[in-house]
Amino acid sequence: MTDSQVDTKRTVNVVLIAASLSLLEVSLLAAFSFLASLTSLDRNFFVFLVFAATCGVFGLAAVKARSHRNEFTAGEIFQIISLNFAVVILLCSVIYIALGVCSTFDRALLEATSGLSTTSLTNVRPESLGESILLFRSLTQWLGGIGALVMVFVALPAADRTDEFDVSFAKSFTARTVPGTLLRLIKFYSVITLIAGVVFVVAGMSVFDSLCHALTSVSSGGFSTRNASIAGFESDAIEWVVATVMLFTGINVVILWWVWKRKFTKILENSDLRFYLILLMAAIACFSIWRRGIGSFGRIVRESFFLASSLLSTTGFTSVNWEFPSGMTVLVLLLLGVGAMAGSSGGGYGSARVLQHYRFARRELTQQYKPSSVRVVKISGEVIDERALQRLHGFTAIFLSFVAAGAFLIALASPRTGLTEVLSFSLTCLATAGPFLGSTALDSGIEFNAVTHVVASVLMVLGRLSIFPIAYLGVAAFRTFREGPLRRIGYRALRS
Repeated sequence: MTDSQVDTKRTVNVVLIAASLSLLEVSLLAAFSFLASLTSLDRNFFVFLVFAATCGVFGLAAVKARSHRNEFTAGEIFQIISLNFAVVILLCSVIYIALGVCSTFDRALLEATSGLSTTSLTNVRPESLGESILLFRSLTQWLGGIGALVMVFVALPAADRTDEFDVSFAKSFTARTVPGTLLRLIKFYSVITLIAGVVFVVAGMSVFDSLCHALTSVSSGGFSTRNASIAGFESDAIEWVVATVMLFTGINVVILWWVWKRKFTKILENSDLRFYLILLMAAIACFSIWRRGIGSFGRIVRESFFLASSLLSTTGFTSVNWEFPSGMTVLVLLLLGVGAMAGSSGGGYGSARVLQHYRFARRELTQQYKPSSVRVVKISGEVIDERALQRLHGFTAIFLSFVAAGAFLIALASPRTGLTEVLSFSLTCLATAGPFLGSTALDSGIEFNAVTHVVASVLMVLGRLSIFPIAYLGVAAFRTFREGPLRRIGYRALRS
């Protein structure tokens, strides 16, 4: 068998694996939502039944058609994850149109992408939807959260990109095989979700609301069953509990694993966790000073804690309107951009990267007045090599470029929107966060149209799948095209 035939066979197998995973995932989402619609034989009942059965049948057929290999290259893993996200988003968009939730494909695309990318950005009012649809939206965010963890703990190690997150902690969590790591992730992620759901019930939520909010809080999604988000419950206890869950959502999963294993010494050694908590406490202090005089001390601390946790974890739940003076606007944008810890389901630039920039800048300043000194950059006791620091600077430039390009396109599509709202919207999408500056739970200054929906969807996918894996796929696709069709065209031109 020639090399081209082998490559073709591997490509077909990758497509079949991605298709089977996507179809089975959508089938499970539709099946659970179908169970929630059993109380009424309405449109939702039949739509979820049809998609659960159809996707399940075709998914099983794709499983039987693919070859059962256990070893995959880094490129193949990236391709499987990216194709999986793309297919699930398209299928969920079709489901939203079939349910009548969205009237156009671009609106459905935004809703589906927000779900899978765990972004609290929606153009529908939750209280106008049935329970089955609300559950479906929450399940898509839960699926997107576990997909983000798979990218960190499976795809990046396979590509030898462990410098993207905490190396020593990641090695302690991952199993020897990919299926073992996946099973451990799903089990632990499910246990955390169950704990969050129980805590929400104790705080005063109904069982259904607790289920939906547990799915969307643990995944840093932010979809709520209320139009006013968490503020709609009008409960101090619920706000405290949700804020605490969001705080843990932004923490590295491996640290939560070490809490379970009672390895507290290793937790204290993690500099990324210390930096994350310092950012949280500083944000709470700043927000408390800004909101002084609005009520009791307990209310000020609660609302400041909630806002800081929502921003840093990029969950996007709200308890107050996101309207800030100029100084607080800068702080909110910084927190949105920094985001959660590496190894969590949260998005954003990453607190670990910010910490690496600080350590790098400190080293450069030290060497300015001590040229003969030899300094290294360490994170959690691990030395960061120079190549990783170069990639860090490259990632920073690409991240800022995407924010600027997204803001430019959104400004063209929404000319009456202010600069702050445009930048905030672009940053929110790329950070997979939540509401943006100038928006409320029921309104915003952005003109939602086809261009805005598509640009926002692209930014959310880039933010959720990470920039370098997408760039890796782009380079691989271009190389394949150059060595395939372009080479044949050049060969034919020479012969003629």
